[in-house]
Amino acid sequence: MAELFVYAFFGSMAIIPGTMKLPWLYLLIDVLSEVGWTYYLKKSEGLTQLFPSLRFLILLGLSMGLLSTIRDMPIGVAYPVWTGIGAAGAVFVGSLFLQSHLDF
Repeated sequence: MAELFVYAFFGSMAIIPGTMKLPWLYLLIDVLSEVGWTYYLKKSEGLTQLFPSLRFLILLGLSMGLLSTIRDMPIGVAYPVWTGIGAAGAVFVGSLFLQSHLDF
């Protein structure tokens, strides 16, 4: 019964042991690199600071490259996880390290 639920929710790749772990790891690294490049984009001051700009470009390339590796994941699960964690991470990093104020 549990396998049927997992199959219905995650698709056919989920019931084959070990096949879903690597794309989820890539998704996690992608989200972390995306939060990182948004931080360094702000720190680069319009790409005028050399080292923050280089870090921004490296993390942006990593993020976009890893995005193509999750194509085997169900889009209905991968996209909300990617956008949700990415947005929450950007808010968290902005408020913690960039002194952005949260207004509700």
